[in-house]
Amino acid sequence: MKFLRFTLLIPFIYLYACNSKSNEISTEKNGQNKTTAVQKTSITPLLYQDIYRDVGITGINYSNGQFDLDFLGESMRLGEKEENGSGHLKNSDIGHHIEIHILGKDCIEANSTPIQYALEDGTYDVVVFSSTSHNICVKNPKAQVAARISIKDGKLASGEMIPYSYILANCNVNQHVNEDGTAIFDFYIRGATLGLSHTVELKLNGKSFAVNKWQPVILHGLKKGDNVLEVKLRDNVGGIVASPVLPLEVIYHKP
Repeated sequence: MKFLRFTLLIPFIYLYACNSKSNEISTEKNGQNKTTAVQKTSITPLLYQDIYRDVGITGINYSNGQFDLDFLGESMRLGEKEENGSGHLKNSDIGHHIEIHILGKDCIEANSTPIQYALEDGTYDVVVFSSTSHNICVKNPKAQVAARISIKDGKLASGEMIPYSYILANCNVNQHVNEDGTAIFDFYIRGATLGLSHTVELKLNGKSFAVNKWQPVILHGLKKGDNVLEVKLRDNVGGIVASPVLPLEVIYHKP
């Protein structure tokens, strides 16, 4: 039987993340002015240059208990690590990698192909994208594949577009909380024109922020213990867009 191979590329959507800075309180002690930075709950854009323009995933197949991907690109070598150019960015042990999100079921990371994963016969919504060693998804339409797939007799039988909007976080989004109470949130989005007809709402520990540009953001003011980040998609009249994976909730734990 000839395996079915498909390529479904996702539109490139840009968003804008609002700026919000930590406040400073000026106090007077022993006759001298003292300025103390107070860490508050806020979100700021992370200045990050996506240099992986040549990275691509041109197709995906599933058979014999494994995903087989056509991964292209000279600028990204799977398993290698970027330089830590910012104090907010921490390399993951896995290095540059591919993420396979089986929506509502599992999230898989791998820095080589093929990727072993057992799927029973059935229908699955699957999103595949490339991610850097800093756990930031490559924002390149060629580096993404998404489809509702059918597995029959252990092989890929068919694929079509996923029929709803969704936002996904990196598999290990909650692993890197810095000592100063900051962390990175990056996301993958499909099915919305942000900045024009839709807005992403990030609600961190009960405080909401509007985001309308596709770029990673820095979360400030994370407290010890669990910090809840709620991710919603709103339409142009403020209504919440619901789907099987929205709203999304991410827990950041600070020791």
